[in-house]
Amino acid sequence: MIWLVIALVGCTGIAVEDFRNRMVHLAWYILLMIGILGCSLKRIDFNAFIENTILCLAFIAFLMLLLTLYFSIKDKKLVNLFSQYLGLGDMLFFIVTGFYFDIISYILFFIASLLISLLLTPIIFKFQGKENHIPLAGLQSVCFALYITLDYFQLFSFKEFLNIL
Repeated sequence: MIWLVIALVGCTGIAVEDFRNRMVHLAWYILLMIGILGCSLKRIDFNAFIENTILCLAFIAFLMLLLTLYFSIKDKKLVNLFSQYLGLGDMLFFIVTGFYFDIISYILFFIASLLISLLLTPIIFKFQGKENHIPLAGLQSVCFALYITLDYFQLFSFKEFLNIL
C-alpha cells in the first residue's frame, strides 16, 4: 500500500503543478517513479517487468518518431516536438508511466487518457483566458492516479477488461 501512496502523491504533485504553473518539478516525477517501481515489482516478476518496460518505451519512441515525421512534413522542415507541440514534462510522464503497464494496457491507457484530455480541453480553455495550453501531464496524471487505485484494489484493470471481451 505504501507504494500506491507514494505514486499517488507523485501524481497529485504533477497534476497540481501542471494545472497551476504549467511547470512541474522533477521531484514529483521521481516520487511517481519510485511508487510505480514498487507497485510494479510487487505485482510481477523482474523479467516480465523488464520486458514490459522495454516494449512500452519502444512504443513511446515510435510515437515520438511518427509525431516528428508528421509535423516535419506538415511544416516542410525538421521539427523539434518540444519547442511547440509537446512539453518535456509530458514526455517524462509518458516514460515514467511506461514502467507500470504491459504494452497492451499501456496503449489502452495512453489512448483513454488522451481522449479524456481532449474532451476536457474546451473546459480548461474556458478557465485559462488568453493563453490556451493543455496541461497534458496533469490530466494524464489524474487519469493514472484513478487507474492505479482501481487496479490496486482490483476494481478495474485493462488486462481484466480485455479478458472479459
